[in-house]
Amino acid sequence: MVREIESFFHFLRSERQISLGERLPALNESVFGWVVCGGAAFSNQSVGVTENYSPQEARCEEHFVRTVRRGEDGRYTVSCPKDEDVLNQIGESRGIAARCLQSTQRRLSKDAELRGQYCFLMEEYLQLGHMTKITQIQPKRCYLPHHPVIKEASTTTKVRVVINVSSTASGTHHTRRFRSIIMRSRTKQVMLVTDVEKMFRQVLVCEEDSPLQSIL
Repeated sequence: MVREIESFFHFLRSERQISLGERLPALNESVFGWVVCGGAAFSNQSVGVTENYSPQEARCEEHFVRTVRRGEDGRYTVSCPKDEDVLNQIGESRGIAARCLQSTQRRLSKDAELRGQYCFLMEEYLQLGHMTKITQIQPKRCYLPHHPVIKEASTTTKVRVVINVSSTASGTHHTRRFRSIIMRSRTKQVMLVTDVEKMFRQVLVCEEDSPLQSIL
């Protein structure tokens, strides 16, 4: 973040610029690499912000409005929209998760410090109630692979647990279109950026959907 606007131009190392098109921002070379500068005149439709939902998107919207709940502590609980045809295609997720776990265990066995940090994070999941140990295995249970990611530049948590929700047991996945998400921020005059601790764990999933988010 550049705190003083007059300092911004000192970071531009050259006059090299790549136009992204008429009425679009441009790429400018800087000491940080290529940065995007300029305004944007996107229509809602061009970046995917539209109320012209597909039938599937409309069902998801209706499902969310109908099932979302807010507890006395202020935390939200949501129910996952489900498609029975897709659920039947989950496949053998446990085998994929088990192979990933074995690979992670081999990696941790070679690094005692990393192993200690990773085990601490998993224990923290349990203590905070973000994960519950199960005693019975249900037939329709989806297992998600997980592994550690090290970010040395982080000033808070250098080791993070990454749960690979895009892992495929049936050859399909539901990764969002990142370009649409990133460009959506340019459609508003003001953008608020913040860091919420354990953000993705602040929204609870209803108990009946927890089997779809299992790990080994």
